[in-house]
Amino acid sequence: MAPEFRALPLLSSDLPHTTIAVSHSMVHPIGRGKETLTFIVSVNPGNGKEGWKVRKAYSDVLSLNKRVRNTVSKGVATKIPNLPGGNLWRDRAPAMVGQRNAVLMDFLQAMIHMPVKNNYEVIAFLTSDVVRPVVQTARKEGYLTKRGKNLVTHSKYRPSQFCIEFL
Repeated sequence: MAPEFRALPLLSSDLPHTTIAVSHSMVHPIGRGKETLTFIVSVNPGNGKEGWKVRKAYSDVLSLNKRVRNTVSKGVATKIPNLPGGNLWRDRAPAMVGQRNAVLMDFLQAMIHMPVKNNYEVIAFLTSDVVRPVVQTARKEGYLTKRGKNLVTHSKYRPSQFCIEFL
């Protein structure tokens, strides 16, 4: 294999060692009173490669399911778990959120362990919409006051507001 191809984040040869975890799901407004369900999926390709996270909408998962089932044989398609419909995807109860994340994780694990030679649809799904890490800065906000002094009795004293950011 050529070295320039090894730089790709996920290859077909990495799929047997790849682990998937759905860290959380959330509902995002998309306009005009409509909402979409999105998932943050952690992908760890193993083999010493660094993992990443992708953000996927539920419609992306349905699209992947349809594309993969159309490209594989019927015998392989029966090994792919069916995605449940109905209230599991609409309900926001904490118990349903955990169950929904578990169902999606099982579905994606089955997708990466399918006995097919080329699994390009799944690789494209797991390598697109990568969530970039956000650099967080520590921040403190508050008011500076004199220790032990009551601000009401000292009318000449004005508290100063401060905001400090440091890396």
